[in-house]
Amino acid sequence: MDFARQRIHCVWRNTDFFGMRYQYNPFTADLLQMNCSASGERVSIKIEGQQILLFIMLEGRVWAEFTSANVVPFAGGEFVVADGNLGEITINLGEGINSFMIITIESEWYRAVYEDYFAAGFSENSTSQERLTEIFKCSAGHKAEKWIKAIYRFSHLGVNAVDGNLGMNIALLLEYYFKRLENHSDGLAHSVKHYLDQNYRNQGLSVRSVADHFHVTERTLRNHFKKEFNQNIHRYYTQLRMQAAHELISVKGFQAKDIYDKLGYNDESTFRYAYTRYFRRK
Repeated sequence: MDFARQRIHCVWRNTDFFGMRYQYNPFTADLLQMNCSASGERVSIKIEGQQILLFIMLEGRVWAEFTSANVVPFAGGEFVVADGNLGEITINLGEGINSFMIITIESEWYRAVYEDYFAAGFSENSTSQERLTEIFKCSAGHKAEKWIKAIYRFSHLGVNAVDGNLGMNIALLLEYYFKRLENHSDGLAHSVKHYLDQNYRNQGLSVRSVADHFHVTERTLRNHFKKEFNQNIHRYYTQLRMQAAHELISVKGFQAKDIYDKLGYNDESTFRYAYTRYFRRK
């Protein structure tokens, strides 16, 4: 962000950290890039006050921990709008370059501009936990990608032009997000994803068991999930298992024999094979 008013660069352990901030009420935009020589690094980001959080993944792959029970994987081009009354979020970094933007929005502005959405999505009468379970990760289409780039790629513009365009592009991005939410939040693919996020550790989990749970054929299940998320169901819940396994083994020091049955596997050898195969491909 050429117009950033605060910049920082530091190195710690296995990570080069670059940060830029632009603050103009009611927005604070942080553009962050972390180049990690090894996966497993964790960064905690404090969220102050009553704000709405717009988290946008630009490059790489991270896991954002909104609460201990709500850990969401993000790849480039994915973003989410969440209740910012969290205190902090924890970012689990993957190896390589991870770039993302965090925009906090004063809730008064959000409520005034998006009163209908506020009532439906972030009701003051619902609890923080209820709001957190409503997190909907959205993939940016062509239009949304242009708005995201426009938020941080201003140059050769006066401060007033930056401020005006910042609000306009954030508003456009929020409208896009909530239209996608209205169209898909009750759809089969998102219901299945939520189910997998909650049950990926179950040993009895399979495409067949998920199809039976939702009373659809396996073919219907696969087609809906593939169309919405561009990956198959088995790959998705295997990814959840492997990321959880990597955290337990590489960061917390557990051995495979201690965790395989807690991650959905019936025996250690099957788990070891899946773990090795997954990270060899990456």
